[in-house]
Amino acid sequence: MSTTLDLSPAVRRDIADACERLVLDYAHFADHGQMEDWAKLFAEDGELHLFGQVHKGRKAIQGAIGGGAAPSSTPGSMHVTTNFRLDVASETEASATAYVAAYVKAPGAAAGSVTPVAVGIYRDRYRRTAEGWRFAQRAFEPFAMPS
Repeated sequence: MSTTLDLSPAVRRDIADACERLVLDYAHFADHGQMEDWAKLFAEDGELHLFGQVHKGRKAIQGAIGGGAAPSSTPGSMHVTTNFRLDVASETEASATAYVAAYVKAPGAAAGSVTPVAVGIYRDRYRRTAEGWRFAQRAFEPFAMPS
């Protein structure tokens, strides 16, 4: 296995782009209720650590949020992700952190009526699989849980 020092700038950029896209797709699919697509962002044996629970494998991960609810025509949540910082370990492994603020809108609530539900940091491990780059592990670490 190569080390990060052996990787060309172009390969490192490709890895960074693929991992950043996972972070963006995670928020997009969750916000639009596309839970099957959302779960596929994880490796088959991937883990999601969320609010003190560990969900292992895609089926458990898909059921972790809203019981794997069907897509909605309008987003019921909004994840705002910033400060993505990636470290490439090799051509098959990387890790990162990303800040997140999550908001929800109650069904039927007036426009502009959203509630912040969590602010924190995701600590991610990525692995290249036969399907491409996937989350090997995604762990949410709360910074603030607004009331």
